[in-house]
Amino acid sequence: MKETNFLVFNLSFNQIALSNSLFLNFTPQVYYLTSGELTGYYTSGFLTIAKKNCPFSLTGVINKGISTQILPDDDFTWSILLNYSFPTKRKI
Repeated sequence: MKETNFLVFNLSFNQIALSNSLFLNFTPQVYYLTSGELTGYYTSGFLTIAKKNCPFSLTGVINKGISTQILPDDDFTWSILLNYSFPTKRKI
């Protein structure tokens, strides 16, 4: 059985105003990963742009290996996500 360990450090910057109705959320990360005898250090980030009172938002995700033995080596990967937030009726 192969053992996998994951340790992450992240920050979160939320509700950064771009205008009266648009805002950004930014989450940078640095993480350490082991898989069996292989290890790796990585950095990643999530950047979300959203509009107030709109259930849809867009998130860009980037990932870059800093020093790794785990495939795909230190390749740069990215993706774009379309998010939908389901309405809630809870009171804060």
